[in-house]
Amino acid sequence: MAFENLIRGESRAKPDDSPGNIGGGKLISPRRAVIAVIAFAFALTGSAHAADTKQCQVAKRKIEREQRSLAAANDLIAHDKQARETCTSRTICARYDSEIADAQRRSARVANRLARFQAEADAACG
Repeated sequence: MAFENLIRGESRAKPDDSPGNIGGGKLISPRRAVIAVIAFAFALTGSAHAADTKQCQVAKRKIEREQRSLAAANDLIAHDKQARETCTSRTICARYDSEIADAQRRSARVANRLARFQAEADAACG
């Protein structure tokens, strides 16, 4: 029933035709105006703080991505070392040696990036 009244433009509150009221509404008291200004100021500082949190979240996602990459590189190294122990031909063993060396270099690069991203996250997150 109330919803139908709203659709027709009716409401329960009757407009107040006293002078100083615009559109039948009541004026905001000075106390409420001060509260609104304070709330608006907090909202502005909160939005600046939200940008910091977004930078912090981005930095944390970078760290998580690099940690996954580092874990994958370490798993690959472990797998290749195990396969290297059981290889039967010289060419296959040479390939495993090459793969292990490449993965170790990659792991070192990822570890360096991870350290850099952690420093950035410390700066962004405070």
